[in-house]
Amino acid sequence: MRSLRKLLALSALSPRPRCRPGRPLGAIRVFLLATAVAAAKPLAAQTSFSAVAGLNRTSFSGPGSAGASARNGLLVGVAAETPVTRVLSVRPELHVSMKGARVLSWLGARGYGAFSLVYAQASLLGQIGTPPSATVRPLFYGGMSVGVALSCSLAERDCRDLDGFDGQSADVSIVWGGEVEFSRAAVGIRYESGLGSVNAQAPNALNNAVWSVTARYVVAVGGSSPAS
Repeated sequence: MRSLRKLLALSALSPRPRCRPGRPLGAIRVFLLATAVAAAKPLAAQTSFSAVAGLNRTSFSGPGSAGASARNGLLVGVAAETPVTRVLSVRPELHVSMKGARVLSWLGARGYGAFSLVYAQASLLGQIGTPPSATVRPLFYGGMSVGVALSCSLAERDCRDLDGFDGQSADVSIVWGGEVEFSRAAVGIRYESGLGSVNAQAPNALNNAVWSVTARYVVAVGGSSPAS
């Protein structure tokens, strides 16, 4: 009986062994800690700013475009690119674009006259391409554009003086295109399809349709912003 009490007393006084986690449990804890640190500190992405210029080949589409032929115009503006992931970016643009077509004039003169439209446009595009670190980057983009008419003329006569013409002050378009970027420069081609009729009084829709060959050059790189 004394030996049993002595054994119990020694067991109570002896220090308890510490529980040491096994290697798998320790590795899991390290992994979770590293994941938490990575999530708390997102990657930094730099926004680039570019100057854009292009040559437009512009005409009209829609049921009311019969007899219209293409004419040339210019596109000048700026663009930005903010990476969201390594292959996906947001690309807003601001530019001035010359549109219109050559149409049969209803001013009394025979033959075709230049129907000239100029818009200030703001576009919001999504862009997919190779990572920015690539030497040569193929890029594809698409989105929407909203334009405000700056001027409208037919055969050098202001559209406000034309009978039967009620010009729209705004135009919404779908934009898609592609580029090849190398170093700080890029060349590409895009298409813009207007969703609204240029003439509100026309019985048939007369929509802007523009093919553009563009050149872009990165002029500045802004500060860092978080990207996932």
